[in-house]
Amino acid sequence: PASAQALQSFSGFERTFLALWAKGKCSDAPRLREQLELLPTTQQGLVAFVGDTLSAELLSALVLAAERVLSPAAPADAAGLLCRLSCARRFDMLWMFVDKAEQKAA
Repeated sequence: PASAQALQSFSGFERTFLALWAKGKCSDAPRLREQLELLPTTQQGLVAFVGDTLSAELLSALVLAAERVLSPAAPADAAGLLCRLSCARRFDMLWMFVDKAEQKAA
């Protein structure tokens, strides 16, 4: 299945996620939510899974997607994902490049 392949590597997850997100034009919110829910649920797990490959573009998309598909139904899940992302390597540097929409969403 595609979801199993997505988690074999972070780059696989990123490809699938960005295709679903479609620069904010996502038409399949349930599938986008499922994709976000594939991410490791522990801080250590997410940091290890992401490694050094998190980009400002992907961070922005993840934050906005979490606001759109996780926050309404499960705000604790959205907050947890954002907390785990904040521990990723280079997060502080990348966060400087996000726009106001992402900062508001977080």
